[in-house]
Amino acid sequence: MIARQEVELRKAKNDYERYKTLLQEGAVSLAETETRRLQVEIEEERLQEAKANLSGLHPYDSERVKTLNKLQVRASIHIQ
Repeated sequence: MIARQEVELRKAKNDYERYKTLLQEGAVSLAETETRRLQVEIEEERLQEAKANLSGLHPYDSERVKTLNKLQVRASIHIQ
């Protein structure tokens, strides 16, 4: 699970870096680039959650869930 989340985070970071370059070239919008940045934050939260699960910590504390939900909503708004 952690290895998979690390791959997802790495992919999200690569996508974001690619979109930043494309934004500078005028090939994508700022909203599309922001969506990629938010996806990095979501994947970082998911990785932290996976690590917490592995270490026996309770991953569903209210603040983490609220943060993840906010990021997912913001990302979905940018996708539209």
